[in-house]
Amino acid sequence: TSASVTGTLLDGTTWGEGRNNDKALVFDGKSAGLQLPSGLFDGLDDFTVSMWAYANGLHWDTCILFAGTDAFSCLFIAPQSGGGGLHFGIFGATFNDQRALEAPSSLATKRWVHLAVTQKGTTGRLYVDGIEAASADAMTLTPRQVGDQVTFLGRNWARVGYAYHVEP
Repeated sequence: TSASVTGTLLDGTTWGEGRNNDKALVFDGKSAGLQLPSGLFDGLDDFTVSMWAYANGLHWDTCILFAGTDAFSCLFIAPQSGGGGLHFGIFGATFNDQRALEAPSSLATKRWVHLAVTQKGTTGRLYVDGIEAASADAMTLTPRQVGDQVTFLGRNWARVGYAYHVEP
């Protein structure tokens, strides 16, 4: 099932060139972002998140997608983790219970990349340009457990980001 939602452009988010002569959101790498309505992930156990992203640069503490109650109970997609790879993570209440998928390399820069994360039961998969980049069978946390009082594209809880273009 898919649905259309309306979000709020924050702190300097602009419209720029998209993939196919269309428009994409452009985030400034500081506090710009798109805030989506809370409740998008309510009640979800199985899910798929899919988007196109274009990164001008990477930094290990940024998010392309962030949804959660706070910085300790959330799910996120980071273009580059501290370990270097594109990363999907989900925390229940502390950093100690993270369940994660990490690709061998970071998000490519200076080109459009299609990202998708799926979870069915306890199996999670991370796809980059349609190719499975990571999987895990121990994804025991779900969006239902972390909540989503805030949901952002282009920034994280702490409003730190980098310059991205995103097409949902």
